[in-house]
Amino acid sequence: MKSKEAQYKILSIILAIALIVVVSMQVFTYPSNSLELHSWLLNEENLASLDDEIFLTSTGKTAEEIRNIYSSNNPHQVNQFTFINMSGGARSLLIETSPGYEKFKVIRVIELNEEVEAFLESSLE
Repeated sequence: MKSKEAQYKILSIILAIALIVVVSMQVFTYPSNSLELHSWLLNEENLASLDDEIFLTSTGKTAEEIRNIYSSNNPHQVNQFTFINMSGGARSLLIETSPGYEKFKVIRVIELNEEVEAFLESSLE
């Protein structure tokens, strides 16, 4: 009887460890903010994993063209923005927040003009 209980405990521990490994791989291998995304894109293997469909619909460029641009240029700065699309006639907002590991801080809030709002809305459809 104890042998069965011991087997179940061992199996439970193994499953728990496997679950923790799978979840932590998701958490630690994918970028969670703009600075991590920049670092992730600096890795040639990650950059090569991007496919054309993402870029052709938004930029009209292939993934290869984007990879060439990204690998041959250094960004001046890396920013992090949140676009809040308001309904009911209110203007949409663009909120710039602190990138990376800094304590979350709102740097500025911009009320978008009609042209920029229309552009962002159309690019998100």
